[in-house]
Amino acid sequence: MTAYGSRTYDRRVTLDGAVLGLTSTSGVRMPRGTVEELQSSTLLADAQHQTSNTTEMFTAKGTNDFHGAVWSEIQNAALNALNWYSTSKRPPGLPTIGLGFIAGGPAYIPKVYNGRNKTFFHMTFQRYNFNLPGPSSATLPTAQMRAGNLSQQNTAIVDPITNTPFPNATIPASRISPISQKIMDQFLPQVPAGAGFSQFNYNVLTLYNQPYHDLFLRADQQLGAKDNVSFSYGYNYTIIRQPNSPPPNAGRNFLQRQFNFFNASANHIFSPTLLNEVNFGARLGLYSKSTNSVLGQDVMSSIGLALAPGTPSGITGGPSINITGATGLGFSAASESDERVYTLRDNLSWTRSRSTTRTGFELVRRRTETTSFANLFGTYNFTGLFARTGFADFLLGLPSQTSRNLPPGPIGQAPQQLGFFVNEDYRVRRNLTLNLGFRVQYNYAPIEPVRDRTHP
Repeated sequence: MTAYGSRTYDRRVTLDGAVLGLTSTSGVRMPRGTVEELQSSTLLADAQHQTSNTTEMFTAKGTNDFHGAVWSEIQNAALNALNWYSTSKRPPGLPTIGLGFIAGGPAYIPKVYNGRNKTFFHMTFQRYNFNLPGPSSATLPTAQMRAGNLSQQNTAIVDPITNTPFPNATIPASRISPISQKIMDQFLPQVPAGAGFSQFNYNVLTLYNQPYHDLFLRADQQLGAKDNVSFSYGYNYTIIRQPNSPPPNAGRNFLQRQFNFFNASANHIFSPTLLNEVNFGARLGLYSKSTNSVLGQDVMSSIGLALAPGTPSGITGGPSINITGATGLGFSAASESDERVYTLRDNLSWTRSRSTTRTGFELVRRRTETTSFANLFGTYNFTGLFARTGFADFLLGLPSQTSRNLPPGPIGQAPQQLGFFVNEDYRVRRNLTLNLGFRVQYNYAPIEPVRDRTHP
């Protein structure tokens, strides 16, 4: 998202004054009934905001009256309209069920505490369980091809040793790589009987499952006539279960995401025209972890491939086998990432008859760490360089290119921003207001949080 020429990464989203997201808030959800007001400061980008592309969310709070709601909804893919150009049938009906509640009011414990006019709460919750069926297609070798007879490919395959064609376009069984044979036996399913070798000759229905639940809590306390404090907490949890890219025998991919957010603010009224607000917020992660249902060391051992030196145990995934003209084998790479954002902000407002002056500071510290095991178990490309077809090279065990990454360590950065601002809104006429502001922003050099060194 961009606004008025700003860079796509120069975006900020705040929740009750604390930074919720820098650049993106992908994966962050607020339950129904949480956000009471939404402001986008893209047109009037005053000095209070670090960027012209700022979105501010303000959460609902409790009142002296108890209120609440319980809701539920059911979705079913069988009732959805097809794409305009689709010629396929509707997927089978699998319900997606959502439920939640909204509750708020004064804190009240009979005969113990009556928080009317003093203590208030507001909480929201939602839970969904998405079940989305979808077709998965692959181009797989026939039983004849798996045995070495590649006459169905209509290409004269050659023996890379003698540079002469294989008789009857058939690779002898003694020349078929035992590693390739194990890969076919364990991970490449048989195509239906009678199916020839053609594009997408294997089709299966797979299930995408995504349950998640979200919680938000807010408490407000009035401390006399001039002071009040508020605390809020948000929590998201998601796990996505889906099969790897076809063929489906490569296990299932699991993507787990967890998000925690805490915010505390205090307001003090010095006079009817002078107000101070101080705020501290912490976004404790958008934690994300991707794993597979199979262990890489077990896969490599079962097909006869060696691990890279120093490969840690317990890492899920497997090798990537790419075959030109056919579907190969792919496992999702294991990875883990964490992002934290801390905000400390103070805002002093002074209101007069025709003008309002605001001044303050904002300190934002961000910390990210990522560990990715991509290509830890190797990539093997079979392109037909040796025997003229990709699948012939695969049977012979002759990749045209291979690569493998060594075991990685965590990488990350910890940038910090400090800004001071003064902003003046002066009402010249009823329909004309001047907005004048000055902001000093200092961006600290990003620090490597893991190895504790500054990037050049």
